[in-house]
Amino acid sequence: MEGLIPHRDHDTGRKYWYRDHPGVPGKQKNILPESLRRIFANKQIVCVEYSDLTDDGERDIFQRVQLGVALTPAGTP
Repeated sequence: MEGLIPHRDHDTGRKYWYRDHPGVPGKQKNILPESLRRIFANKQIVCVEYSDLTDDGERDIFQRVQLGVALTPAGTP
């Protein structure tokens, strides 16, 4: 949320920045309006940390997440 990494709109290819950061080059960055920043800041993101995964198990989870497949307790290694 420091404004270092943009969101790229899949439809238009345009980049949108959470806020302007002086360390990121570019004069005409699309900065999100305050209303959208507030909505994003109020979202909750579920984060799960797995331990003792095998390399194959880690690859499997990564692949499923990248494909948008929901992870369930029964389906995780």
